[in-house]
Amino acid sequence: MIERVNRVWKKPNKKDLKKWWKLFSDFNIHDYDYYLVGGFINKKQTKDIDIAVQGPIDNKLSVILTLAKMIGEKYNILIDIFWVDKMYDFDNYQPTKRIRNFNKLKITRNNKTKVYDYGGVEVLDGLFMSDYKNPYRDYYKGIDYKNKYIKIQDYINGTTDRNSLL
Repeated sequence: MIERVNRVWKKPNKKDLKKWWKLFSDFNIHDYDYYLVGGFINKKQTKDIDIAVQGPIDNKLSVILTLAKMIGEKYNILIDIFWVDKMYDFDNYQPTKRIRNFNKLKITRNNKTKVYDYGGVEVLDGLFMSDYKNPYRDYYKGIDYKNKYIKIQDYINGTTDRNSLL
């Protein structure tokens, strides 16, 4: 279980994402694909940067998920990173699988504690897979987003700019 107590995160921005990506990509992480998804690439008020990862399910994946969050903490940005078997098809929902390096999240703010149970089955040490046979809440939020997903490298180097897509 991951536990957060009274942590206040900076609002995500492109400058901090670039710093995060520069440090993150200095590590041996390049046999995976990384996509920005969610509110950040759609100019929505958001508290985090959602990143979908695709690639092999192995012990390296656990290191990547942990490393991404640790670097986010260094820059005080909340990185929500997870592995997916496929990106959402918003025209025709297909069951998806998602892997996180935790299955519960405990957040305490102002002496109030909430526990979020992501469930899932442990597929490797510390990696929990959830099987979404029906659409999950982020699927419904994403239906109205113009930008469904953007490769991080394309966003960072300007090949794809969310502002030009909106």
